[in-house]
Amino acid sequence: MSEPLQILCIDDDEDLLEGLTLSLRKFGEVHVANRGEVGLLKAAELPRLALVICDMRMPGLSGAETLAKFRVQFPTVTRVLLTGFTELDAAIAAVNQGNLFRFLSKPVAPSDLQQSVTDALAHHQLLESEKELLNQTLRGSVEALATALSMSSPAVFGLARRTRDLAASCAQILFGESLWSLDTAALLLNLGLVGLSTELQERYLAAVELDDTEEKLVAEGYQGTLSLLAPIPRLEQVRDIIRLAEPRARQPLESPSALHSRLELMAEIIAAVNQFVRLDAFDSTPLATLAVMRDRYLVREPVMRALTQVVVAAGRDERLEMLTVHQLREGMQLSKSLYTASGMLLAPAGYDITEAFLLRLRVILAKTPKAQIAVRIPARPT
Repeated sequence: MSEPLQILCIDDDEDLLEGLTLSLRKFGEVHVANRGEVGLLKAAELPRLALVICDMRMPGLSGAETLAKFRVQFPTVTRVLLTGFTELDAAIAAVNQGNLFRFLSKPVAPSDLQQSVTDALAHHQLLESEKELLNQTLRGSVEALATALSMSSPAVFGLARRTRDLAASCAQILFGESLWSLDTAALLLNLGLVGLSTELQERYLAAVELDDTEEKLVAEGYQGTLSLLAPIPRLEQVRDIIRLAEPRARQPLESPSALHSRLELMAEIIAAVNQFVRLDAFDSTPLATLAVMRDRYLVREPVMRALTQVVVAAGRDERLEMLTVHQLREGMQLSKSLYTASGMLLAPAGYDITEAFLLRLRVILAKTPKAQIAVRIPARPT
């Protein structure tokens, strides 16, 4: 049996809150708050929150201001405004401007209140269903783009995967949770680089200083990333994180200003990790790369501390070995960059070995099956 939906009532009138609690308890868990600011904080602790009912006139944030913030922070929570007759014009404006589900004039007849709550909860469930459908579509689109990236440029794909994995671990430290928008932005950040020449890709991946012409081509590559992502719905935050993480891709942000500081921190994580992975990709050691990062690059201390913690933890107890192509297994990581006989980069140091890469490598090294490949073998989880 599924857990009940949660309803949050916000009003500075304790008697009204008590009445709402009694009237609505058959619909689910009823929670209350006496101010808009308190309600926003409480909402963050309610994982099944479906409906917020808020009075128009309160100390601090008004009901319209409170519900506008709910729209940004909790977009699938249905919003209903309670208002007095003298506030009717303001209530109508709040509905029109804030995309509220409904407003109710006080005093509210119990039958009208309960019918509105029934409709509001049905509206919430519809939004949740649409959200799930869109999420499935988004995941499919992202997976298709990542697959195209892996086939077009294993080296860039290796950079993308390692950036995503390290950034996700840093996010766990700094946010306390995994963030799909951050993971996706990290994976797709360098998507547009696949259109560059192999030589320029290699110079960029090696963090070599580029000339003006090369910088222009790389900038066009990042603009291409945003162009590829532009038609996909619900990727506004992903695109904004990429714009913030990569100065060459800067464009006006699409997300509400209330989210900008959070997106900026995600972008800082990705930018720092992307720089680390590029510096570490060509036969350095992770600890030496961290030292270079501290000396040469401006990274805020909380982000640098999280990255250091992740890198040190990843290196703890791992083994370095030289193996033949037939001894390699998915999950191992190249500890030195791998080139073809003609000198073309196959994959940089730090590349996470996948089954698809192994199949390709076995074909390329078919005539030299005993060639030794330097790898890192992560410790088995206990």
